[in-house]
Amino acid sequence: MVTYRQYGQNFCASGEVWLGSHADVKKAVQNPQARTHWLGEHPLLPSSLPHGESGRCVFLLALSSKAVGGTGDHENFRKCVIDTLLGPASVARETDEISAQLMRECAEDFLKIDSGFDFYDGSEGGNQAFWIKYLHHVLFGMDIRDKVKPEYNNMTARELALLMTSIMRIAGVQGSRMLTWLLSSTRPCFVLHLGVIYGNLRIDARDVWDSLNLDDEDDVLNYILEVARLSPPVTVSHHVAMEDFSCDIAGKTYKFPKGTKVAIPLVFANIDATVWGEDVWPETQVVPFWFRFRV
Repeated sequence: MVTYRQYGQNFCASGEVWLGSHADVKKAVQNPQARTHWLGEHPLLPSSLPHGESGRCVFLLALSSKAVGGTGDHENFRKCVIDTLLGPASVARETDEISAQLMRECAEDFLKIDSGFDFYDGSEGGNQAFWIKYLHHVLFGMDIRDKVKPEYNNMTARELALLMTSIMRIAGVQGSRMLTWLLSSTRPCFVLHLGVIYGNLRIDARDVWDSLNLDDEDDVLNYILEVARLSPPVTVSHHVAMEDFSCDIAGKTYKFPKGTKVAIPLVFANIDATVWGEDVWPETQVVPFWFRFRV
């Protein structure tokens, strides 16, 4: 965020060109993307990504869209996930008795915080255990011994399981745990070697929840969405430029060639004052990096 303030919405960092206006991020997200083996601003080892029996990579965030030179695997694998795992049966499991019981257990664990229970990082019960159990129950109502239909570019059940392993780890468990932490944390997080608070957790979020009308779903949802806007679990994605382009950085125009890696900083689009208004992010609430929210 220091870089954002110093150079504006566009700059170069971590081997990528960052185009951070809401318009640029919207265009990148809503159009076909060419990709490489990166997760946001982090390069990945291609050999460590999940590969199916044929040797092809099944990690969606490393697969280019067919419209910009991809093989069609991205579109078909994504559709396979939606059709196989996110159908009516999984939607029904979201609120069935098993899910309800898991939520009750999670709520009970949260109430143990004041007595020393490690709700956020503990391996027994709490935040992490809830999401692992809940997501496996909701999503994996499938028999991976069955072969997936050919209309998904011949994606096999094992390839689907490999893909979902990475999705579960990065988006399902890590992302869900992070959002729950931001929404409900009762403790600050300190950067010990700097002696400063790192992030937005300067308050007991229970005070915020006490101010909400918990019977008003819109009231609760607005709070959750506002926290997610200012502290999105996924802060940045990436794509590869399919043509030469130029952008302004710190008052100067720079040209970049086709093939340049371009960051898609969702976190910056979420604080673009031209879209959200001048009170998008009050200076009195500004805190380091991407952990922040306005309440």
